[in-house]
Amino acid sequence: MLHKIKSIFITLLLTGLLVACASPKFPYGTFVNGDGSTELHLKSDGTFTVNNYGTIDDQGTFSIQGSQFTWETSSYCDPGGKATYTWNFQNPTLVLKVNGTDPCSDRQAGIDRLEYRLKP
Repeated sequence: MLHKIKSIFITLLLTGLLVACASPKFPYGTFVNGDGSTELHLKSDGTFTVNNYGTIDDQGTFSIQGSQFTWETSSYCDPGGKATYTWNFQNPTLVLKVNGTDPCSDRQAGIDRLEYRLKP
């Protein structure tokens, strides 16, 4: 009986460790840059919209694989606009850091390493 209790305890402990080490969930929502001029609308269905001063400048699709954020399609940057960034979220701030270079230099200039705050 004691052996069974130990086995159950070890299983629960290992399960808890695995959950604690799992990749954090991506924080879908609307994010705003420091001066409020740009909004990133990142939806859980993998679509995005970028608004600058209230005007849609870009829209398309993205994917998330662990800590990797990939711009898949983009009305502004296509063709050839696919790029991967590493994302980091420290509530309420999202930062995307380009992996290598982004073929869309305008996107890289407006996104790479800049802080975007989650809009309430």
